[in-house]
Amino acid sequence: MIRKFSVILLIIGIIISTSGCSFAGGVPKYNPKDPNPKPGLYYVGETKHFPIQGTVLKDGRVLILATTKYFERVDGVEIFDPTTNKLEQYLPLPYPLFLGHTAGGIFPTLVLDDGRVLFNSGLGLIESGNRKTANYYQILNPVTNEISVIGRGNMCRYYYDKSNPKDYFSFSPSMMNDLGKGKVTSYCGSRMEEMEIIDLNNNTISKPIKKGDKDYITPPEKYPKGPGIYIDLITSYRKLYPELNLDEKLNLPNNSFVNLFNYKLTNTRYLVYATNEVDYGVTIAVYGKVRASWFRPLYEYNTDTKELIKKNEYLRGAGRMYHLNDTNKLIIIGGAIRDVFPPINPNADPKDISLTNRLLYPGWAKKASKKIYIYVY
Repeated sequence: MIRKFSVILLIIGIIISTSGCSFAGGVPKYNPKDPNPKPGLYYVGETKHFPIQGTVLKDGRVLILATTKYFERVDGVEIFDPTTNKLEQYLPLPYPLFLGHTAGGIFPTLVLDDGRVLFNSGLGLIESGNRKTANYYQILNPVTNEISVIGRGNMCRYYYDKSNPKDYFSFSPSMMNDLGKGKVTSYCGSRMEEMEIIDLNNNTISKPIKKGDKDYITPPEKYPKGPGIYIDLITSYRKLYPELNLDEKLNLPNNSFVNLFNYKLTNTRYLVYATNEVDYGVTIAVYGKVRASWFRPLYEYNTDTKELIKKNEYLRGAGRMYHLNDTNKLIIIGGAIRDVFPPINPNADPKDISLTNRLLYPGWAKKASKKIYIYVY
């Protein structure tokens, strides 16, 4: 009888583990076969290497820039397919992308009209002795998984010794813009006062073109202006937690300590997460110096009603968000999580960890999260 009961429990366990309803940190497991998942947050899994940034490809898969060691250097890429929940093989880059060489936090990749992906900020050494560096352009064909080198950039050259023009290094590539017909403009520095044209038809790179020259092409707006919802969002946050009396306790303008980050879902809806909360409305700043929290509670904000809605869901780490093509889904990749003592279960539900422990052990050190989430709205 006992043996028969054990077999029944084993069968139930197998059904639960394969049904797509398993939990990680209180978040249901995402089931790619479900055509109409309920709105909310779903846990997908983990990347193989530490994710830094991502972008959505033309075919709907997600390209993830990853590092094996240094958080400013992208060693290679992983490709995630949301229709299967599978990560494809890790593809090393011939020249690692050094994000410290990009200006103004510009994303160092550009998805072209033909589906290929162009990278700038490829770090190559001219001479290893004194570590002079140069910027290389590389291109990925996501159909064949082949990465090839186009060539070395000609702009962004800064001189250690102006009396010796050959003694140079290049850095600070900035944004890129697809002109169509196989041509791309790439800009130098945050001021973008210099550019060059990459011709992918014959893999050539033009000479530098200065701002003011007749061939200079004005780049698109670097950071498109948003709808200006932040003040309304803060006001809604105050209304949601009137008992905290935040202004009176902290005397901080606009409650900036809350760090409410928002991502546009529709013309009137935004996904919001707060980085300095240990629980809904319980900010670490209330208890002393501001520190990043272990968990990021999610909200939705409606610009028509100016209502902030608690979603009762948390992110373990809060990385970058990208819309999946032609869907009502966001993919959330990576971010930073707490590295604290005593250690906690990385998949723990925040509600299972006492508020006291979260306040006593906030920690300062961070480590990268490999977690992938999908948010359905």
